[in-house]
Amino acid sequence: MVTESKSVVVWSRRCLRRLAGKSLCCHLQRDSNQPLPRKELRTRMAARLYCVVVALLLLAEVYSFGEETSDPGIVARITRKGLKYARHHGLANLKKELSKIRLHDFLGKFRISWIGWVHYEFHSLKIQHFTLGNSDLSLNPQKGLGISLSNSYISVHGIWKVKKAFIPVAGTFNLSLDSISTSFSLNFSKDNSGRPTVSMTHCNNSVGNINIDLSKTLRPNDQTPESKTTESLSVSQAGHREGQRTEPAEGRVTITKGIQTHFHEIVEKKLIKILDQKICGVVRTAVTSRLQPYLRTLPVSTMIDYVASIDYRLVGVPKVSFRGLDTPFKGEFFSRKRHTPAPTEVPAIEMPQKKSRMVYFAVSDYVFNTASWVYQQARQMHFNIETTQIPLNAPIHLNTNSFQTLVPQLGKLYPNMKMELDVAPESTPFLIFNPGNASLMAVMVVQAYALRPKTSDHIPLFQLRAVRPMETILNYYAQHTIYPSLNEKLEEGLPLPLPKAAYLRHVVVRIHENFLYIGANLG
Repeated sequence: MVTESKSVVVWSRRCLRRLAGKSLCCHLQRDSNQPLPRKELRTRMAARLYCVVVALLLLAEVYSFGEETSDPGIVARITRKGLKYARHHGLANLKKELSKIRLHDFLGKFRISWIGWVHYEFHSLKIQHFTLGNSDLSLNPQKGLGISLSNSYISVHGIWKVKKAFIPVAGTFNLSLDSISTSFSLNFSKDNSGRPTVSMTHCNNSVGNINIDLSKTLRPNDQTPESKTTESLSVSQAGHREGQRTEPAEGRVTITKGIQTHFHEIVEKKLIKILDQKICGVVRTAVTSRLQPYLRTLPVSTMIDYVASIDYRLVGVPKVSFRGLDTPFKGEFFSRKRHTPAPTEVPAIEMPQKKSRMVYFAVSDYVFNTASWVYQQARQMHFNIETTQIPLNAPIHLNTNSFQTLVPQLGKLYPNMKMELDVAPESTPFLIFNPGNASLMAVMVVQAYALRPKTSDHIPLFQLRAVRPMETILNYYAQHTIYPSLNEKLEEGLPLPLPKAAYLRHVVVRIHENFLYIGANLG
């Protein structure tokens, strides 16, 4: 023990020297061989104690860091099929949000060579139609999930107005943008509580075609509404104009031609930029205000009963592969009275390349063995077998005469006395998964008592591992008492880590090496 303590202090000195240069722990030597004064001796002893405390804290930090990167007891995989299902529902909600986009007014000016600067204004902009086009999903390892939309369509209605000195021109417009492409990426991580997190890493938009229909109302000075003149313009992305004009004033014609020339450029620099910001803003808001809160409904722990709960914290970040999105969970049972790590190793999980279901769960035998350890520590695997629990037609009964073949002197010392058995596992029962098979390794220890008639006295008789007479009683008790109770518990099912309102259907279960493999669709 002394040697181990010294190694801890030496290790701490090296670490502290690297972390803090010349630390307190590195100034414990004295050049002179003279005895130290009492005051200085106390100071140096305190310094040594400080070093040991720091070293222990550093070791604790290293140990806790190792726990965070431990192997998972459960791995959940959302396949490409499951991600497409989630994308379908997510885009339906996204479409509703995009249809609610509000476009702000914008204004500016452009220059006409011989007239000068002309001021313009666009206001009362409203999206009339928004159609999401085709969607695609890409799995990019180390980058995240990529979602792209193509051939989307937007139509916008609004009012435009230009003015040069005393010549005002105003009207309405209908703008249509088609062949719109939108792409964004989602990156997954985890927070300090062990829950998954998601963020949007990039968002881009591009427009294939722009079509603008202008309806112009010319207002000469002091003209009544009945005498106003109108003109319709159609401006495509190439800048061509079509339509008929009914005798506008020459100054207004010049301004109208300026609108025709500069309108596309204005839209390119203003309206398209606004739409790009709005679309990406809606996507970002949907991720942060809808998807992220939904992921936070994943439980970090779930209560099983009054004895145990299960730890569902993430032990690593969700990883995207070409097969889907894999999320590693702790998957450890722990006592509700005291959270002590179970002395059980976590086996490696090799996920099969299945893809017919939307989600797959690989539940290692580690999960069940930690449950076994918790319930064994809580004495939930201890039980008593009494005479009344053995029927009269059973091949053996709980009395001393029935056990004379095992212990001959019982009949003489305690003739025809009732017995009671206390049964408990010698150690924690251990579950082993092999392909297509599950085995439970358990050694039961039996303590036998004789019951003194007309008293509550229990006379200890013997203690042994299960042998043939015991096995007969234990098997009968297991079939008629333990198994029905266990089946009732199993019918409740193992709560898998699922977010709120997520349900599994078409469930299939297979046993693989070291883990139980569960596949299901979402519903």
